[in-house]
Amino acid sequence: MRKKLLYLGYQMGYDQPRNQSQKDLPAHEINKQNVSGWCESEKCSIRKRLEAMTGKELVDAVSQFEKVYQSFLLKYAGSKSYSNKRS
Repeated sequence: MRKKLLYLGYQMGYDQPRNQSQKDLPAHEINKQNVSGWCESEKCSIRKRLEAMTGKELVDAVSQFEKVYQSFLLKYAGSKSYSNKRS
C-alpha cells in the first residue's frame, strides 16, 4: 500500500521539491516526504506519518489519495504541459 501511495504521488509531481531543504535530495526521497506530508495534513483523515500507519490506515489513506489522483487527472487531462513533463 505504501508503494501505491508513492506511485500516485510520483504521478502527480510529488517528486518535485516543495521547499529549499529538498533541493538536493533525490526524487524518490522528495516524493516520500511530500506524500508523508499529505498523509499528516488536514487533507487526509488519518493525519499520521506514512511510516507510522497501520495496514487499515494505509488502506484508508490510499482510498483518499486515489480520489485526489482522480481529481488531478480530470484537472490535467489533455494538458500538454503536464503530459510532456512526464513522458
